[in-house]
Amino acid sequence: IVGLEDQVVPADAEAYERLSQIAPTVILATNQDRVGRLLDYGDAFDRSDDAQAVVDDFNTQIESLELEGTFSMIALFAPGTFDLFQDNFTVVQLLEQAGMQQIPDTSTVPGYDPEDNRVRQISLEQSDLLEGNRIIAVVATEGDLNEAVNEAVGDEPLWQQIPAVQNDQVIAVDGAYAFGGAGLSGFREILEAVEASLQP
Repeated sequence: IVGLEDQVVPADAEAYERLSQIAPTVILATNQDRVGRLLDYGDAFDRSDDAQAVVDDFNTQIESLELEGTFSMIALFAPGTFDLFQDNFTVVQLLEQAGMQQIPDTSTVPGYDPEDNRVRQISLEQSDLLEGNRIIAVVATEGDLNEAVNEAVGDEPLWQQIPAVQNDQVIAVDGAYAFGGAGLSGFREILEAVEASLQP
């Protein structure tokens, strides 16, 4: 049984003892590096070399993308507001590793918190922050991604004035991919969607 410390322990501090009676149990320490977390799994299953090879191959793929342009990455989880992902968010880091530049510099935005991964609930009246050539919008949905974006912003005029919106350069991605729930394959899905948007 393998669990993550930041999810198991807050819910039940004595879970390890009970689970260990069922099967060998490993509770992995919290690792904010969602790519590097695979190495922790590799260690747990005595397959460190295999895990390292997968991570190395993944990083090589990212660097070979050579993406260009700028992006603003947001979460659309509540109508009328957006969350701005910060420079410590995995997908932001991967896009920059692939050659793109995040706009704005999130460390200059009021509400920036180095202990968090996003500036939360920014009013659409501050949509002038979203000056990237592309907006990558994370949504929580089991249905159509673009429909989920429309549900969040509707006909909001301030949203319609954003340059990337006017240029039809909003890339909707599933929160399950963005937050690492789908592992490296989820991150690949996002990067491939961004790469496809750059094709003429």
